[in-house]
Amino acid sequence: MTRRALGFRICILRHRSGVSQEDFAAKCGWTRKAQWAYEAGRRSPPLEAADTICKALDCTVTQLLRRPLTVTKAEVLAMKRSGLRKPILREANVKVVVR
Repeated sequence: MTRRALGFRICILRHRSGVSQEDFAAKCGWTRKAQWAYEAGRRSPPLEAADTICKALDCTVTQLLRRPLTVTKAEVLAMKRSGLRKPILREANVKVVVR
């Protein structure tokens, strides 16, 4: 999985948990700027942080890295503000459903 795809999956799961970028970064022990870089795919979070990320998102490592995510059109539209591009959906193993 590319760092861009991982960042997108983190972003989806964070949005679903209703946690702000700043609060999520604090839970993980890094700055909001670092969190932005991870979600934007500019940097990869350290591998050792996988457990911390999963605890903060209330998910498993499998959900974070492997399991296909299903998102609604409304979620996709909400994330377009973050610079979402369609190819990332396939790369991040995300399926869009109409609800």
